[in-house]
Amino acid sequence: MKALIALTSEQLGGKETAGKWLIELAKQDGFTVSQHRFSDVLNDILALLDIDKTRSNLQQLAAALDDAFGKGTITKAVKARFENDNAVILIIDGVRWPSDEIMVRNITNSILIYITADQHLRWQRTRQRCRSGEENKSLAEFCQDELARTEVDIPQIGSRADIKIENNGTLEEFDAKIESLWQDIKRRFRL
Repeated sequence: MKALIALTSEQLGGKETAGKWLIELAKQDGFTVSQHRFSDVLNDILALLDIDKTRSNLQQLAAALDDAFGKGTITKAVKARFENDNAVILIIDGVRWPSDEIMVRNITNSILIYITADQHLRWQRTRQRCRSGEENKSLAEFCQDELARTEVDIPQIGSRADIKIENNGTLEEFDAKIESLWQDIKRRFRL
């Protein structure tokens, strides 16, 4: 039986860390696992066009695709990527559009997880991780990023998630929450 684990979070909420840890836990338990990110499609297009993979460029491209080809264009591309995936555990990182949520809800054995953290803490994480163009971002700029079309639906989607995890503590505390989450997922899906 396959299980789809879909992650949503505002920027720097912890979905990338959660995804990595869930992959490790699934592998430790002997499951085949793969991860698909909604941003992978966008990153591939930017790479083909030799355009920097910045948050702003990703957001602009996502909005342009949505405008040019209709709502759900990126959702369809991601779904096509994982439909033929033979892994038992599929992790989908970056649910952010209503069409993404609908897709997840229409898949048997799926779970939507919302990872959230205090905005100021997430801004501090941005400065600490030192990704290109983000290390000197002001709090006002960070807050402005969260008003982008690609970001505004995340809190509402999160409010309907099957599980909500707060990530305001230490990395060790977050890891413990993800380990507990993994045990819950195995019980839910009888893995």
